[in-house]
Amino acid sequence: MVVCFLCTKTSNKSQICLSQTQTRLLRWCFWPYDGDGRGDDDDTLADLALVLLAIVAPLVIQLMFALFVRGKKIDLHRTWCAHTSALGTTLCVTEVLKRYVGRLRPNTYEYCGFSLELLRCTDTDDDWAKSFPTGQRNWAKSFPSGHASVSFCGCVLLVWYLRSSANVKYQHTFVWRIWALISLSPLALAIMIAASRVADYYHFVGDVVAGSIIGACNALIFSRIHFPSQNLITPPETNQEEEEALDPFVAL
Repeated sequence: MVVCFLCTKTSNKSQICLSQTQTRLLRWCFWPYDGDGRGDDDDTLADLALVLLAIVAPLVIQLMFALFVRGKKIDLHRTWCAHTSALGTTLCVTEVLKRYVGRLRPNTYEYCGFSLELLRCTDTDDDWAKSFPTGQRNWAKSFPSGHASVSFCGCVLLVWYLRSSANVKYQHTFVWRIWALISLSPLALAIMIAASRVADYYHFVGDVVAGSIIGACNALIFSRIHFPSQNLITPPETNQEEEEALDPFVAL
């Protein structure tokens, strides 16, 4: 671990490593990845699929649940606010950390076309060293995982709402157990997306864990802000007319 940490640090900003020995050590740190290319076509989940599955789908499902199951128009506004604020905060925090840390990805060598002879990345028109360690280059944005943070943000928002909004009493009944499994099922999608980033050698395990924590924490915080009366144990019985009367944004 210490060797890997020392290898990724540079004492001269004009090149990644100073010698062939350090280059081999850095490659040894990234030994699991043996691909032959940038890896752009090796994604288990493309960016468009991430947007649809982790952002659009949870939002649409929650809006439909609020409108057709709970029948509360006020929840439409609250859902939109919770998702946009949580997702925006998650993206900002993730991007700031990526640029500040500037950690190399596990597939950095293949991603940037690193040359052992030139001791620098060749798959770029600009000087890579000028942007390191600010994280301007995508292969120096490993920590934290954006896929993990976004997926856990969207899915935890949906899990919180489904689990806390359904009119199912806290009893160990068959119906309650079935609904508990259904409401927690979006977490399986988030875990799969996060794990795929490690399997594709785009992130280390620590990157994925950090991204997951960032996304989940933001989702929980903004869920509590926009749905303060709901909890994960016993959903309270509320009066829709009184609740809507207190919200100045509801004029439907």
